Amino acid sequence: MCYRCQEGGLCALDIFHSAGLLNYFGKQDKVDNVVISPILLKKGTTRLALYGLGSIRDERLYHTFESRKVKFEKVDSPDPWFNMLVVHQNRYLATQKRQ
Repeated sequence: MCYRCQEGGLCALDIFHSAGLLNYFGKQDKVDNVVISPILLKKGTTRLALYGLGSIRDERLYHTFESRKVKFEKVDSPDPWFNMLVVHQNRYLATQKRQ
């Protein structure tokens, strides 16, 4: 889910993906049991398994990894693949008003 979406809501990325304007990969519906599937790209003899992980709150993501609830699906192929992980995380700084 996009970090700006309410639970069960849609955000701009969902709409662009539905319209075919972008490939929104790495979105997770369940943050307590994450399964990451690769997008497989091949050109000539080059093979790329592109894994994506959408934005999940840092505390939740840390807990999910600690609980060993993050699984990466492996490529079922005898050929060697280059694996790449793309992670979207947001950092926010809280600022205080000066008095």
